[in-house]
Amino acid sequence: MWFLIRSVFWLSIVFAFLPWPENSLIGQISAALQSGAKAAIMAAIDEARTTGASACAKAPAACLEAAARLGQFAAGSAASLSVGALSAEAKPKPPPRPAEPR
Repeated sequence: MWFLIRSVFWLSIVFAFLPWPENSLIGQISAALQSGAKAAIMAAIDEARTTGASACAKAPAACLEAAARLGQFAAGSAASLSVGALSAEAKPKPPPRPAEPR
């Protein structure tokens, strides 16, 4: 099943990047899908904003707590992405060697 899902995903990526004539049916469908997807994404973002704003208005302490956790998460992931951010403690340690019989 996963093979089929992955195959459909990658074939859709390839299909999307193939050059198509401007006046073809596939080009028209692609343009309609792009505009529909953009509208759906914008609607989801607007809904998330209004839901978040109403949740923060109802429970400001929980909202501030969640914002603090999000800030810590963002700072941690930004530090892990920067070059040379691995300290001596953060570097993976090799597995211990088994004791040799004497």
